[in-house]
Amino acid sequence: MRQIKLSYFNKTGNLYTVKLGNHTVHTFKSYKSTIKFLSESSKFLTEKLHFYNNVYSSTFNLYRQTWLYFDYNCKVLDKNMYIYDRKIRESFSVIEDVFDKVSTRSLFDDYNNYTFRAFLLISDELKSVIICLKNLYKSKSVPSIIFQLDFLLDFLININNDLNNYSVKTAL
Repeated sequence: MRQIKLSYFNKTGNLYTVKLGNHTVHTFKSYKSTIKFLSESSKFLTEKLHFYNNVYSSTFNLYRQTWLYFDYNCKVLDKNMYIYDRKIRESFSVIEDVFDKVSTRSLFDDYNNYTFRAFLLISDELKSVIICLKNLYKSKSVPSIIFQLDFLLDFLININNDLNNYSVKTAL
């Protein structure tokens, strides 16, 4: 199973410092406390990775249901439909690339920062897809799918809040 494994920290004198991508800096007096914090942070981020993957899967399934509406051979081509479809496909491509990188680059020095930034990028791309899908479904009058998209959007907002507020206090 893919997971996030944070391991990078700086040692200055007797202090150990961990910088995270949510602009927080955590300072510890012992090596053991530092490793424990990195382990807890890794578990937290792995959980968020799974949440993002679930939102991605649900969003992709909704897109595939919508895909049947993208008829470019019809007599009257809806320009917005084409633009939304292209944007959605680009976003999914970016998301897949970031998922791959975030789960394979744990040995890089900047991985602690990269993970948070990558998750926020995934979130922004998923939000973009959801908004495009909502715009497409509004014209089809499918309230149950719009409700699902609203739920996914709210879920993304909650995940982002968790990431931004993670360990805001400095542990010393």
